[in-house]
Amino acid sequence: MGRRRGSTLFTTLLTACQVLFARYSGQSDFTIGTVVAGRDRPELDRVVGFFANTLVLRASVDDAAPFTDLLARAQRTALDAFAHQDVPFERVVDAVAPVRDASRNPLFDVMVLLQNTPDEVPDLAGLAVTEEPVPVATSTCDLTIEFQEADGALHAGVEYNPDLFDADTIARMADHLTALLDAVAEDPDRPLALPVAQEEPRPLRAVPPIPLHQRVRASDDVAVVCGEDRRTYTDLVSAANRLAHLLVERGAGPERLVAVALPRSADQVVAILAVLKAGAAFLPLDPALPAERREALIADADPVLVLDVLPDASAYPGTDPGVAVDPHHPAYVIHTSGSTGTPKGVVVEHGNLAALLAHQEAEFLAPLGPGRLRYGQTALFTFDAAVEGLLFLATGHELHVIPDDVRMDPHALVAHAAGSTCST
Repeated sequence: MGRRRGSTLFTTLLTACQVLFARYSGQSDFTIGTVVAGRDRPELDRVVGFFANTLVLRASVDDAAPFTDLLARAQRTALDAFAHQDVPFERVVDAVAPVRDASRNPLFDVMVLLQNTPDEVPDLAGLAVTEEPVPVATSTCDLTIEFQEADGALHAGVEYNPDLFDADTIARMADHLTALLDAVAEDPDRPLALPVAQEEPRPLRAVPPIPLHQRVRASDDVAVVCGEDRRTYTDLVSAANRLAHLLVERGAGPERLVAVALPRSADQVVAILAVLKAGAAFLPLDPALPAERREALIADADPVLVLDVLPDASAYPGTDPGVAVDPHHPAYVIHTSGSTGTPKGVVVEHGNLAALLAHQEAEFLAPLGPGRLRYGQTALFTFDAAVEGLLFLATGHELHVIPDDVRMDPHALVAHAAGSTCST
């Protein structure tokens, strides 16, 4: 189909990928990277060396147009880029001068490649040549789709950033690309707004609009264990209710933050639950943080209170304060590591927690059958995954907050887990 319209295989595949990326991103104007061999001169054919250069191709996708129109547009763009392939990529970056971010490529996030060099090892006079496989330890871009013809077939591979995508997503994306290529090969003049693949709709899971903290109910069952400290659900709920009244009196409420800077303990869990009951969002702070970083996080988040110690709330009622929260109200704020610059606060809403809880109940807890579980939490609450401990409390199970002296000793941790049948 591409040859009939005066196009190369690369440009045809590039156009299909542009359509796919436009469909996934909802953007119609974006850039894609590719690589040229840099051997457009005959005298370079037999020279050993690396002459490759990176090109940036601008995509402009109109999904109401037929594929043939987009193919012609992509071909013009590619020919213009190849005509300037001698300009080093670094020079282009310097000329554009984008705002730099060490976690991203400067001009594009995705690449499309067509490998058309021979696979066989070259025969070089006077030299013994062997191929050395190079391990792929990191993803060059967020997403790279690489094609190669071999044995009369067109093969494709996808390299992706696992922080952004999982294998199921990539497999689904590959299915969509295959369906798109099949469709345009059969009828390249049809509007691209038509669906590229028909899938059975996945049923949506119902998410009860109940905030996590309202699902923690009083009972005589053990709720939290930390070393020798054991609290029942009645103890936990009563202490959290009293503290929540105190926090409300001191300014806590919806759309406000309370920093929790307590050490690993049952009191830390009480404080977090109390903040949620007060309608506020908790900001977890590790007491071991350097003073400079702690002050920077507090300055960025601007909490109304900082809990370094658990205040005495015994004078307050043990009943729930009854603060109403909306699913879109913040439940907690957690900061990124700051490895790419200044740490950034990420807001997680009550609706997000409710959705996660519904998923964990259906996919993880239900298959385990009836009975109470013991969940051993080694992660600090400053790590996002630690919120799963709260999910276990909301479903009536037993949360073991592993003490620091055990958490940092692998042998002690194994012994503790075996002795308490914790699931870590």
